[in-house]
Amino acid sequence: MSYDLLGERDTPLEDLEPLADALLAVDPQAGRFELDDGFEFGTDEVQVLVGRDNVAIHVPYHFSGDDADAVMDRALQYAHVLRTVGGFRMWDPQLDEPVGADAPRAAEKLRATSGFVEDLDDRRRVRTLAAVVLALAALAVLAYFFSRQLASVLLGVLLFAGFRALRAATRRRS
Repeated sequence: MSYDLLGERDTPLEDLEPLADALLAVDPQAGRFELDDGFEFGTDEVQVLVGRDNVAIHVPYHFSGDDADAVMDRALQYAHVLRTVGGFRMWDPQLDEPVGADAPRAAEKLRATSGFVEDLDDRRRVRTLAAVVLALAALAVLAYFFSRQLASVLLGVLLFAGFRALRAATRRRS
C-alpha cells in the first residue's frame, strides 16, 4: 500500500531525457531503472514511474512525524517537476484534488494512514499468534490419539512451523 500521486498528459512525450535530468536534479542520489516505455526513478522512500503519457509517484505507508513531512515534501517536489517540465496534470487521489503545495495536509494523511497500516500489522501478528497456539493445542490432541512415533514426528513438524510463524509474527519492522 502506498500514498500515490498520479499524472497524465493528452499527448505522449517524445523525449523523456529532459524530464529524467530534472528529476535527478531534485535528488542526485536517486536511482533510475529503464522500463519498456519509460523509466522508474527514486529511492526507498519515494518511487516515481514515468511513462510517455502518464506518471505515478508512490510513497510507502510507513512514515510518521517529521519523516512523513520530509518524504511528502520530496514527493511534491517530484510532482512539481513532472508538472512544470513534463507537462503532466497531477492528481492526489487521497485528498481528491489536484496536487498543489499543500504538503501539510498530504503529510498528515500519510501519517494517519501509516498509523492505520501499522495497527493492521499488529492485528495480523496477534491473529498469527492465536493460530500458532491453536495449532499446538491440536497437536497435543493428535499426540494423545495417535501412536507415540507418529505423534513425535507430527510434533516436530508442527513445532518447527509454529515457532517459525511465531517468530515472524512477533518480529517488528524496523
